[in-house]
Amino acid sequence: MRFRPVILTLSAVLMLCSIACKHQPAPGESVAEVCQPGNHDKTVSVSGYLATSSFILCGETCQLSIRQNKKDKDPHVTINVRVGDGNDQVAKLAESFKPGDLSVKDHQGATLGYLDVARVTGQVNSRGDADTCQISRIEKIEKLATTWVR
Repeated sequence: MRFRPVILTLSAVLMLCSIACKHQPAPGESVAEVCQPGNHDKTVSVSGYLATSSFILCGETCQLSIRQNKKDKDPHVTINVRVGDGNDQVAKLAESFKPGDLSVKDHQGATLGYLDVARVTGQVNSRGDADTCQISRIEKIEKLATTWVR
């Protein structure tokens, strides 16, 4: 019974860290590493905060982004996610939407929202210019963490 306060304190610290701690991509998964010219046409994984802009192009796919940090738009990589109700797809967005409307299902069917932490695996199109770096032909989206504080 003496361990109960320690366990509760440790649980609280871990919960706060999952809410407030900054995401650290695994080696090779940062936007800067993925968007190198040597990765062009290779299958890569990038991880960061799932986001969208106020203007978004959607058809069969929607252009979303993976940001390296929550508050700044850059650096980021554009990801082309198929629209639909299945896994590794984004729910269709209304013409007028708020960032909180973003809903993506990962490879296991878990739902991701705006600024949740995700790993996206797909083919990178990069000539070394971060503004034009994109991941298409997405093979897998993985939910890594939920961001409670947006």
